[in-house]
Amino acid sequence: MAEDAASDTVIVLPDSALLMPVLHHLPDVDINISMGYALSRSPLFRLLDTLLRLQENKRGKAYYWRDLIDFVRHPYIMMLLPLAGDECGAGDGKEGEERDRAPLRRELHRLEQALREQGRAYADPAALLLETYSLLPEDELPPRPVLELLERVLRVFLAAFAGLQSPREAGLALAGVAALLLDHGRHLWERFPIDAECLYRLRQSLVPELTESRLAGERFSPGSLFAILRSLMQAERVPFDASPLVGLQVMGMLETRLLSFRRVCIVDAVDDALPGAPVGDPLLPESLRPELGLPPLHSREQTAAYSFFRLLAGARDIALLWREGGGEGVQEQKRQKSRFVEELLWQEEKKLGQVLDTAGASNTPGPLRVLGSGIEPVRRRARGIRMGPEQRALLRRLLARPVSASLLDAYLRCPVQFYHERVAALMPASGIREGEDPLAVGNLLHRVLHECYGPHLGSPLPGGSELSALMREELLAAFRSHPDYLALGAKLPADAFATLRLAGEKRLTDFLAAQPPATVIGLESSLAQTFQAGDLLCTLYGKADRIDLRQLFSGQTEGGGQKSPAERSLSAGVPLRAGGELVIVDYKSGSPPYHSPELWDDAALWAALRDWTPDAAAAPGRDAPSFRTGAEDPDEEAPASAHGARRPPALDEAPDPLLQAVYKRLESVQLPLYLLLLKQQLAVDPDGAAAEGGAVPGFSAGKDAGGMALSAYAPGPGGTLDLNACWVALASDGKELPLFGEELPREKRAGILEDQVPELLRFLLRHMLGSPEYKCKPGVYCDWCSCVKLCTVAG
Repeated sequence: MAEDAASDTVIVLPDSALLMPVLHHLPDVDINISMGYALSRSPLFRLLDTLLRLQENKRGKAYYWRDLIDFVRHPYIMMLLPLAGDECGAGDGKEGEERDRAPLRRELHRLEQALREQGRAYADPAALLLETYSLLPEDELPPRPVLELLERVLRVFLAAFAGLQSPREAGLALAGVAALLLDHGRHLWERFPIDAECLYRLRQSLVPELTESRLAGERFSPGSLFAILRSLMQAERVPFDASPLVGLQVMGMLETRLLSFRRVCIVDAVDDALPGAPVGDPLLPESLRPELGLPPLHSREQTAAYSFFRLLAGARDIALLWREGGGEGVQEQKRQKSRFVEELLWQEEKKLGQVLDTAGASNTPGPLRVLGSGIEPVRRRARGIRMGPEQRALLRRLLARPVSASLLDAYLRCPVQFYHERVAALMPASGIREGEDPLAVGNLLHRVLHECYGPHLGSPLPGGSELSALMREELLAAFRSHPDYLALGAKLPADAFATLRLAGEKRLTDFLAAQPPATVIGLESSLAQTFQAGDLLCTLYGKADRIDLRQLFSGQTEGGGQKSPAERSLSAGVPLRAGGELVIVDYKSGSPPYHSPELWDDAALWAALRDWTPDAAAAPGRDAPSFRTGAEDPDEEAPASAHGARRPPALDEAPDPLLQAVYKRLESVQLPLYLLLLKQQLAVDPDGAAAEGGAVPGFSAGKDAGGMALSAYAPGPGGTLDLNACWVALASDGKELPLFGEELPREKRAGILEDQVPELLRFLLRHMLGSPEYKCKPGVYCDWCSCVKLCTVAG
């Protein structure tokens, strides 16, 4: 735009919120801004609003943790510096002075970490900092100038706003905020002139209004006083130094009165801003205003109409821009063009003799045009993780530690999420749970069951109603008196805690009623063995919630006949080596993982797992194996699992169909891994030597890490001992959901444990180590993935 053309052009902004976006898109010419910028849109207002929320939401001397984090993360607070050495008497040479004048950022990060780790929704920041500093060695304590500044920040921003009762007290508190920001943030304001002007308006306008008005000494409730403060701040405008004779003019609607321009552009001429929505006054109704000699409210619309039509009457080139269509949110109303624009279009329609419609505006005569945005949305693509030498070194360091089932499950679920959270350790910032806490409830139920089964370890227990009569009162009493339960009662809302009490007692009662007869031989039993997968020798590790010794399920003998009730009871006289079943029991307070029996019968899938190589992963164009991925027909009902668990949700097309095929049939390798570790430990005699024909290929002989003499339960000559595992659905009816159903023959189970489960573990470890690139595998787990935003990039 030429300089002479710009000087006779005005851009009118009915809404001052458009000022900053418009300035970013104007040409490189001199600009004269003669409208105010709302103080409520500045970082200063956000800081002051946070200070008010801190006082509104606090309890006693403790502040709500989210408000405190908003406060310590504010850029003004983070960039404050102690005074220079000659101003505060601190500093020992140049290096000491630089250390003493370090920003508060490090101490505020330390305060935020302490807030997140202390576990309470309300905290006293001063007491929390004192506790934190008392645990630090002397050489890690911050220098004295930093501590003095931190103390002043807490006093001026928090303590000074506590107990405000009058506008004068509020004005003095705001004056203290302005003084601190000027003293310790003077290096900021030269770089941010608009912020500096906002701070100037705070000192020169708001503070005098509060301290020198006739209401300065009046007492108000905190809610009323804070409403007054917010109202005054939202009404404040930051003016710009105007140079009306030069440059492109940027104005508000009212600033155009008595002015004429050759070219006029009104941006966002919608009815909400031009003339604006009517504002009701409950203290001064419309009918009372004429009695007091005040203009009616509709006169504002008349004033806006006069300014609008007069400005257009003196212009030759006019552009009116507005948006139409849906609002920005679910409850937002549709935006409509201003009634003044509607009047202009009606006049034009009478001249043309036809209705002007935006649908065909580009092909019909008249002034109406539809402007399409030339900005295309940013294209996103999935981003994998290239596994170079540094990445593989981090992975091997991780696998040098004991490998748990949860680690293998994380890789099976999504390799990219596994890399971010497990290998790179990009864990989300810890937060304080408010309301319900499913993780804490699950831990509580686990610990209560562990403590109540402890006295009965090694003793035969009945099942069903007999077990309920024996242990119900003991279990409920342990639940109500457990320290974790009492701790939840202290931090949960009353309704959530009442729900926990009723639901917890019902879950435990249902659990007892659904338990079969058993002898508990292990609680929180550690299972660990070394395992070879390619060139990797790792330690597989697990901890079983409970291990039971049971008779053959359904009361069946080895010959298929029915046992008598006396034989079905787990009395001490039943010879352990004659027959029975060892069952690993894992409590699930959430939804049990999905498992389909089809997994063990898919020969093509197991052949693909066995034959997988890194070269095949690096050459996606090669013919894919013919195994079933479980996604051929989305309308086909998946076969029910052995325990009737939910069908897994539909996934997007995965980059690695082999991992997808396994995950669609087995969401967790926990129980197969635990059974494999148990089988291996049963195959080891008390001296550590592997029993003949009992060891699983790939495992090294070792003793039971949990201290259990599991080899004592290995069947003798002619005896049988089946292995099984089950999840217990504590969240529903407390019933057991077995990994191996009754229809699965003993020979098939043995083959699964000896051949297929080790093959599955070897595949996961080889795939983990050999894949040239980790690729995203989208699914419902993306909803709670802390690194989901790292999975896609522009391009």
